[in-house]
Amino acid sequence: MRVNAKKASSKALQPGAVFLVRLVDGTHGVGQILKVTKEAMNSVLCAFFDVRLEGDADDAIAALDKTHLVSVQFVTPDLLRSGTWTIIGERAPAVAIEDYLPLRVLERNGFVGAKIVGSGNIAEFLSAYHALCPWDEWADPYYLDKLLVSPDKRPSNVILTKS
Repeated sequence: MRVNAKKASSKALQPGAVFLVRLVDGTHGVGQILKVTKEAMNSVLCAFFDVRLEGDADDAIAALDKTHLVSVQFVTPDLLRSGTWTIIGERAPAVAIEDYLPLRVLERNGFVGAKIVGSGNIAEFLSAYHALCPWDEWADPYYLDKLLVSPDKRPSNVILTKS
């Protein structure tokens, strides 16, 4: 895969940064930083899309829009900072945050009640979304459903082991 990737410094963690999430089969999912939220346990608010790249990443940035959106989450920034999730470019945020979560309310309340998801869980979520591993092999078999922006975003071909 030809990717103009860079390890993310703190400066690179900016709204609009588009990054690749390595999936279990070596392909990549795509995410975008919507907001850096240091006040929410130093997390980043990210959008994740149904785009799966097997080859050239050049078209990934252009493909991001709300029709491809599957999840908006506060996420730990560790895999971005380490370069495991590689930043491939930037563009204006593809989605409006307030359409998916009450950011202004959370900010007013000091982010009390914000749920922060581990970046490793997001990588597993995207792998399961693309039917590369089971969807329901969590202590709560509906955990990944709760990460979707809406129930209709769950693909019909996810691998279920507990049904």
